[in-house]
Amino acid sequence: MTLASMIQHWRSNLPASREFAALGTEGRRALARDIGIPIGALADIISHGARSGGTLGEMMDALAVDPEAVRRHDPAILREMQVTCSGCTSARRCRRDLDRGWAPSTFDAYCPNAPTLAALRDEALVESPGA
Repeated sequence: MTLASMIQHWRSNLPASREFAALGTEGRRALARDIGIPIGALADIISHGARSGGTLGEMMDALAVDPEAVRRHDPAILREMQVTCSGCTSARRCRRDLDRGWAPSTFDAYCPNAPTLAALRDEALVESPGA
């Protein structure tokens, strides 16, 4: 990431960071509690910006893992994967591999959700035919 893109990323996240800070301590705790994640994880997500974690659904599609089946089976697993994806440091590689169709054969080398995704695929929480 170039210095210019880092500055642009920081500036684009500034409004959300200010809104989050304006909630106050109790407001931030309530928000984290309402969505079921630790307040520290929520702060990390806010700091990474609105586009962080945006590839999880695409990765699940690429691996034929059905997000709705996961949500029905255990919503906490999906929520934890979303939080993990939001803080991922390999987002650029993930995006590139998804765009090129390589993700199913390369994700396990860099994706922090790889063990969970592989287990879900093995448990047959996959998309139903024709979905």
